[in-house]
This record gives sequence, C-alpha cells and structure tokens, in this order.
Amino acid sequence: MIVFLIAPDCVITLKYFLGFYLLFMVPPFINRLADYFCAKLYMMQEKLIIISLFEARELPIEDILTIQKGTKPDILRLHPSFMFLAEQKDYTTAFSTVVRLSFPGENIYVTPKHPEYWYLYWKSFVKQEQIEKEKVILPVWHLSNIKRLLWKGYYAIAVKGVAAYTGLLIMLIWFMHLGMSSS
Repeated sequence: MIVFLIAPDCVITLKYFLGFYLLFMVPPFINRLADYFCAKLYMMQEKLIIISLFEARELPIEDILTIQKGTKPDILRLHPSFMFLAEQKDYTTAFSTVVRLSFPGENIYVTPKHPEYWYLYWKSFVKQEQIEKEKVILPVWHLSNIKRLLWKGYYAIAVKGVAAYTGLLIMLIWFMHLGMSSS
C-alpha cells in the first residue's frame, strides 16, 4: 500500500502489477485469518475432522504417511505468499508446538491443545521409520532464516522463471522513466 502512495507516476506499471498481486493475495489471507481464528480439530472414530469458517474436512488417520513435531509454526514455510504452489494446509491456531501430518498429496499443519498427547496418539498409526525427529523452528530474523528467504527468492527467480518477467517489468519501467524524464 505504501508503494501506491509514495511511488511516482512514472512507475504506474509497477503499481498495476502490485495491485493485481494484492488482489490475488487477498483471498488466501482472508482464508488464513479465518483458519487461524475459527479452525477446530476433532477426533471421531479414527478420523481427524477439521472445521473452519470456509471448509470442513474429514481425514482418515490410517492414511497418515509421516508425522513430525515442530517447536512453533515456520513462517517461511506456512506464509500464504510462499504456499501458492505447495500442497500444504495450515490450520495452526497458536504460536506453540506444531504437528505436521503428511497425507497422500498434502501436508497438514495443526496446533492441537495437548500436542504431546496427540503426537503420541497419531504416531501410533505411522510406521516407525516414517516418524521424523522434532524440528526446532528459529525466529524469522535468525541468520539461517534470512538465508532461507534469500534462497526462496533465488529459486523463484532462477528456477520458476520469474526472472524473465521481473526483468521485462524493470526494463519497461526504466524505459518509461527515461521517456518521461526526457520530455
């Protein structure tokens, strides 16, 4: 939003792209906020039932492929801006212990009220070799997370092909700026 107010009119193309990005990111953010404030977990007859404001899901516990416990939510993994191509769903409702349940085709992140109890219960449905050790999540400003963020940017630019579009956008803005400044 600050770019719309501060950026000069010569970068109108950038403002349009940012506007489209914001429009496309509003629904995932609203969905995430609804999941954060309204998601409830229930266990009934060997099924995990997740009810949130926009959806309800029923997942059989015997379908769990792997299970992992984390000390808190990993913002760089679960933020909607980084998840748009990932097959994972974030139902964390607190900044406490997170349990990742891997089902066929997706990963589900939950923060149950009694994480140790539920982790041990769900662990009984998984083969011993599929249980991953507890993952320690560091703060966002930690050096390793800053490196991860830079590598995510590199991956988006180099591998996903964002570089071509970003370079084209920068060239267009630069040529527009040159054209407006020479007039």
